[in-house]
Amino acid sequence: MVKRKTIRAVTMLVCMSIVSASCGFFADFEKQVAADIKDNPVIRTHLGTIDSIDIDWSKTGDETGENVFVFEISGPKGAGTLTAECITVDAEREDVVSGTLRLASGKEFNLFPMAGDY
Repeated sequence: MVKRKTIRAVTMLVCMSIVSASCGFFADFEKQVAADIKDNPVIRTHLGTIDSIDIDWSKTGDETGENVFVFEISGPKGAGTLTAECITVDAEREDVVSGTLRLASGKEFNLFPMAGDY
C-alpha cells in the first residue's frame, strides 16, 4: 500500500513538473488559490495577508482526494500547512470548497467553521 502511494506520488510529481516547466500552470494555480482564500476569516486571523503559498508535492501525493492539494503558506502573523479541496471554476479562478489550516504549533482550523470558531 505504501509502495503504491509512493509510486503514485512520484508519477504525479514527474507529470506535474513537466507541465509546470512548460507552461507555468502551477504558479498561476497557487495564485488563484491564494486569491480565493485571502479574505477567509481563518486565514486572516492566523496568517494575516498571504505572503507566500507553495504546493507541497510530497504531501499532496499522500492525499486520497482527487482535487485535494497541500500548500505551505505564510503571512506576517504566522505560517502553516493548508490542505484544500480545489475546484476549477474557469481558466482564471479556483474555488477552495473545503480545507484545513495546520499551524506550526500543531493547532488545526477548519477553513469554513461555524461562526466564531476561528
